[in-house]
Amino acid sequence: MTHLPMTRDLQPLTKFNGRRATATEAAWHRIVAAVTNPELIAVAAFCAIGLAITINVLLHHPDVRLTIEQLDLFP
Repeated sequence: MTHLPMTRDLQPLTKFNGRRATATEAAWHRIVAAVTNPELIAVAAFCAIGLAITINVLLHHPDVRLTIEQLDLFP
C-alpha cells in the first residue's frame, strides 16, 4: 500500500473587486444585522405593547394617586 503525498494548492479568490470594506461599512452591517434580529423585534414589540397598555390605563384613570391613597397601599 502506497501513500500519496498530500499537496495543498491555494484556492483562487472568487469575485475580488479590489475594494476593501471600511470600518464604517462594517459597523453599518453589524447595526443592520442587530436591528433585523427576530428576537430583538419580538422584545421590542412586547415592550411597545406594554407601554401602550400602561399609557391606556393612565389615561383612563387619571386620579391614580387618589385611588392609591384610598386603598392605603403606601402609608
